[in-house]
Amino acid sequence: MVDVPKPKNARISMLCYFDWLNSFELMSDEQIGKLTKYILIYGKSLYDGIEIAPPSDPNINFVFQFLKGQIDRDYLKWAKKCEQNSENARKRTQSIDTNPNNS
Repeated sequence: MVDVPKPKNARISMLCYFDWLNSFELMSDEQIGKLTKYILIYGKSLYDGIEIAPPSDPNINFVFQFLKGQIDRDYLKWAKKCEQNSENARKRTQSIDTNPNNS
């Protein structure tokens, strides 16, 4: 589980990558569907700050472990960007409030 404060704005999307297709090559369409659903559930669980059980199918779990690192990195990058944007907005607000020429 990625330990990062939850940004205020809702996470409604996540990235996926064309090179994931390489990981799907030896899987059935049913397994790919289950993996895709699990990836989306996992991405949402990062935002919600909850832990979820790994996929019950060992083949799906095996492939997911290769994708998980990138999903975690993308989430951390997004969370840090949200934090930086909040800090920048706070600084702007403070500078406006303390600048006597803004009357």
